[in-house]
Amino acid sequence: MPSAIGTAADACFKKLPGIGPRAPKIGNACLWALAQASSEAAIAQLSRLKTRARHASIKTQVAKAFGAAAEQTGLSVADLEEVAVPTCDLTGVGELRRQIGEFTAHLRATNQLTTETIWIRPDGATQAGIPASVKEQFGDELRSLKQTEKEIRQLLAPQRDRLEQLLLQHKSWSIAEFRSRFLDHPLVGVVARRLIWRFTDGSRSASAIWHDGRFVTERGAGIDWLRDDTRVWLWHPLYGDVAEVKGWREWLESHQVSQPFKQAHREIYLLTEAERTTGTYSNRFAAHLIKQHQFAMLCHQRGWRYTLQGEWDSANTPTIDLPQWDLRAEFWVEAINEGGSPLERGDITHRGVYVYLSTDQVRFYRTGDAAPIPLADVPPLAFSEVMRDVDLFVGITSVGNDPTWTDNGLFGRYRESWDRFAFGDLFPSAITRKAVLERIVPRLKIASRCSFADRFLIVKGDLRTYKIHMGSGNVLMEPDNHYLCIVPAQGIGSKPLGRVFLPFEGDTTLSIIISKALLLADDRSITDPIIVSQIRGR
Repeated sequence: MPSAIGTAADACFKKLPGIGPRAPKIGNACLWALAQASSEAAIAQLSRLKTRARHASIKTQVAKAFGAAAEQTGLSVADLEEVAVPTCDLTGVGELRRQIGEFTAHLRATNQLTTETIWIRPDGATQAGIPASVKEQFGDELRSLKQTEKEIRQLLAPQRDRLEQLLLQHKSWSIAEFRSRFLDHPLVGVVARRLIWRFTDGSRSASAIWHDGRFVTERGAGIDWLRDDTRVWLWHPLYGDVAEVKGWREWLESHQVSQPFKQAHREIYLLTEAERTTGTYSNRFAAHLIKQHQFAMLCHQRGWRYTLQGEWDSANTPTIDLPQWDLRAEFWVEAINEGGSPLERGDITHRGVYVYLSTDQVRFYRTGDAAPIPLADVPPLAFSEVMRDVDLFVGITSVGNDPTWTDNGLFGRYRESWDRFAFGDLFPSAITRKAVLERIVPRLKIASRCSFADRFLIVKGDLRTYKIHMGSGNVLMEPDNHYLCIVPAQGIGSKPLGRVFLPFEGDTTLSIIISKALLLADDRSITDPIIVSQIRGR
């Protein structure tokens, strides 16, 4: 029942273009029902809705529902969210075995946070498809299994997002809490066992990952001193030295462990001399042209408050609260003006919403204060994670990331802005991507055709030589640096790249660059007429 109510709430809160949430009153009733139930399954649905909520009023209602459920249990909202994650009937971490007729259904959660099920015959042989006898004779049991599988898929991604948010919270647990809430939890363990954790016990401290039934360091040494009073944190590379971070990256690669989000490869943003000079604001990501709708969606996903700006009195600033640090951060964005006049009608939707924004400063404030504080006073972890979000916003929503933007009417007027991102210096996230590519490409079948030069992955095809920018994924063709427009198929960045190992999930551009390299290295085999005409110059 909680799963059905959660699905109903999700449908009710789905935003219709130009209207808003489809049926907020019914959605709120669903939230009330889940809050009053306060069971593990109900809290799990609230947690899922929390990660999916896009509209500010819906976020508020979900927060109220969480508060009401926490009041009933006597726990804090954070603790409630941790202890109330359902097991979804899993019989082990990420695994479920259920006897249906003469077959055993073996369901397994995958590293891509989805599920796969195989059917085991009485003789031990397996088959991927559902046995005909199960369909004919055990319809109720099969429907129950499919519902369980659906719930697992619904909850895995929100649990990954929740654990990533813990990096900023810098929270710790006892070893008993850690094992029950993370490591040994049948659902959360799917994510937690591919993450690095930091253990402290008095004067001893070590970072370790779960491997072959024990915790090991980046050097492969086991940890045998964990006790009841050991404290556990989610490890952040900001608190590791260069050798430790490098060691973990190499360990993940050598053991083919793909992390659910960037942890060992996570970018670290330290205060620059320019930021020390400006004092209370950073211009590191200023003066970029970004797509507003995509930006607003990403803000909501990362927990920032922001509403669309348009021709009405709509000015607002993307803001994120950091209660654990008693801070809030702002990333200033504004509509693009030419000589103080709004853009022409083609650059505004029919509802008056600005299509593009320009980026400006990042500032930090004490909670409740109107004056910004010096960046030097911001805790390094809070500064790094906020700047990483801003890098992500610009990196994903910049017009320089759009291979078709050269056909846009704005291209002539804003070519400099497009070029600066599309083929300019690499942002920190792109520098990380370059380091990963430098380790992945030599293992590909096209390695002999590839090389690296500054900001580009160079791919030598039979017809042309191609320069793939490691920040935007855009392509130039030698010898005249002619732009090659390749539009990735929808969802290509989220699909596994066959046998190509990626050390972390979530970097769409990394997957797109590898896909483009594989395509262009065999350019004689390309059949797409639009791409072929660009390569052959006709």
